[in-house]
Amino acid sequence: MRIFISYRRSCSWGLAKLIYDELTARSFDVFMDLEQIRGGDFEEIIHQQIDSCDYFLPIFSKDTFCLERIHNPDDWIRKEMEYALAKEKSIVPILAEGFPQLEKAKLPVSLLPMVKTDGIKFYKDYFREGIKKLIEHYLIDKLVSGSVPLDVLDHFIFLEEDWIDFEDYLIATFECEADEKVVLEDAIRTIAYDPTIGTWTSIADVDREEILTDYCGKVLLPLPTGHANRGRVRIAI
Repeated sequence: MRIFISYRRSCSWGLAKLIYDELTARSFDVFMDLEQIRGGDFEEIIHQQIDSCDYFLPIFSKDTFCLERIHNPDDWIRKEMEYALAKEKSIVPILAEGFPQLEKAKLPVSLLPMVKTDGIKFYKDYFREGIKKLIEHYLIDKLVSGSVPLDVLDHFIFLEEDWIDFEDYLIATFECEADEKVVLEDAIRTIAYDPTIGTWTSIADVDREEILTDYCGKVLLPLPTGHANRGRVRIAI
């Protein structure tokens, strides 16, 4: 799970930093340029980070769409948004308290898809509620492996049936269907991982291999064949 926070420093730094701190404390991998760019080609780094992110979070504050700045093709906020749209990233706008109703006719045409996307309103007195909604409504379904690399995770999750002691496991059969943005293997991995050991909070002092071996759900191979995004799978829990 990788998240890119896009914000205008003159008006959104405070909210961006609060969201950054909350998400990183819950073990999300979050990129915020003020925190992590210390040198190198700024544009190249920004593009690399957007390329690799799962979610693009633009923060919309009172002056984010300042007409003088947003109509400048070299404005960095505009460039980040246009690049995220071009890369068809999953976009979740964060609407800061006081964000005005936009006159869309005055905005660059290239940004109209961005401002038409549903967002989450963040209020000063209900910040925690905003974070909770962001995680539960948008991020939690993508949190499959946390900080565990997929090649490591898959070593423990996808197993031949002969490796399973059926006396120690409940075997559940799932009819799975993934949407057009997710391959079936990702959906199956989520079903095995999330209900057993999945978490979006940081857990210290645990033996990762022991947890994955003893408690994580096991997808019994072979995987279904045929339709690329639909199939029946058995998971040992």
